[in-house]
Amino acid sequence: MRYLSLVFIIFLMWWSWSLINTPSLLSEDTHVGIQDDLRRIISEYIIDNLPGAADVRFDRFWTQTLKKDKIKATFSYSFEEPPADDENGGTRIGVEGHAILNRTKEQNSEYDVWNLDELYVLNNHITFKEGVTIRAADK
Repeated sequence: MRYLSLVFIIFLMWWSWSLINTPSLLSEDTHVGIQDDLRRIISEYIIDNLPGAADVRFDRFWTQTLKKDKIKATFSYSFEEPPADDENGGTRIGVEGHAILNRTKEQNSEYDVWNLDELYVLNNHITFKEGVTIRAADK
């Protein structure tokens, strides 16, 4: 029984070592390029569609290979929105979610072309710079 356990442990060590050292389906440069492009697209969209928005920050952003031609990009970003009136301070809007990108088979292109096929916004949150006081109405 000891020998069987030893063989099993050696097999697990070999298996975990082979998982760690297998080559990636997509290069690191591909992941970095997709992350940079998505950051730029999101930032430009926020600035174009919310004129008062500023200070776009990406708190977390990573990509993972799902298949040879499919990547999942997970993100968490926030931006400042100016106050609606002079009484209240501005707010910071936070967004979390992920996107699925698929590689397009274009034969005439020297670059990989990735399509943003699915976008999921999973969580939004608002942080007020100044607290809002709510008072009960006088009767």
